[in-house]
Amino acid sequence: IDIIVNLTIPAVHYEVSKQVLDAGKHVYSEKPFVLSLKEGQDLKTRAEKKGLRIGSAPDTFLGGAHQLVRELIDEGKLGRITSGTCHVMGHGMEHWHPNPDFFFQPGAGPVLD
Repeated sequence: IDIIVNLTIPAVHYEVSKQVLDAGKHVYSEKPFVLSLKEGQDLKTRAEKKGLRIGSAPDTFLGGAHQLVRELIDEGKLGRITSGTCHVMGHGMEHWHPNPDFFFQPGAGPVLD
């Protein structure tokens, strides 16, 4: 086993990911990766010391299409951006998850998104 995918509840992402790194494995976690900057810095340091990689989903905001748009904006090729619109077209997790309570605890859920 080279990599562990951390699919635990957000409140324990840090502890589980720390144990994974301490065991010498790469870790990929669902979001949020951790609940504080301090926790994130600790995991980054642990991974670097062991030559391991860490990552978190979703990584779509760092994907190619989004990076291209960011580049075009930064280079002024799209003109002056004055506004944006977002449409959420699906139901919340309370409609599809069998036990959504943890989404509404501090450090998780739609408010954090």
